[in-house]
Amino acid sequence: MTPQVIARIVPTRQRAYMHRRGFLGAVGVTLIGSRSGISGHGSGEAQETGRALDAQAFHAARQHADTRFERIAYVERGRGAGALFLHGFPLNGYQWRGALERLAHRRRCIAPDFLGLGYTQPARDASLAPENQAEMLVTLLDKLGVATIDVVANDSGGAVAQLLAVRHPDRVRTLLLTNCDTELDSPPAGTQAGDRAGASGTLRRALARPLGS
Repeated sequence: MTPQVIARIVPTRQRAYMHRRGFLGAVGVTLIGSRSGISGHGSGEAQETGRALDAQAFHAARQHADTRFERIAYVERGRGAGALFLHGFPLNGYQWRGALERLAHRRRCIAPDFLGLGYTQPARDASLAPENQAEMLVTLLDKLGVATIDVVANDSGGAVAQLLAVRHPDRVRTLLLTNCDTELDSPPAGTQAGDRAGASGTLRRALARPLGS
């Protein structure tokens, strides 16, 4: 490789690194702001002035991709390099409503609903295991024509994000985890009683009694 070629490559890589670093910083400020009620004012480029979508607007923005995992629901905002936002259990992509609007000026923000959650319609016999969720994401990215992504994940979505990064490192540009499970601790031991109650219908019946009284 000639010195002239190196001279062209190095600045390009430096710019790409700074762009990624700037995006991660913007995500951090956005997450802090959404927790504390801070608006975008006074934070420079870190936040856009876009307001979070309400439930009705978010639902209206949902699209579906037909894949081998059946119909995957997702919301997409913005243009440019891809960013994937992974929700936790038992939520859906609506968890990221504030982040999508604030970061859409920096990235093509994609917030899918996992298999078995939200408005995704999985095949009847589809596995909901983290490994299968990670493969579903790769299939979705292929369908949307997204080669590489910045991944932002929370809760059980973090377990899937880590599997995605390990199994498909060429697809993950950056990884930001916020209060996440790991694949070996998903679901955490402390929630397993509640999970069993939910699966058996005990939790639903217990919740229905006070609501119906």
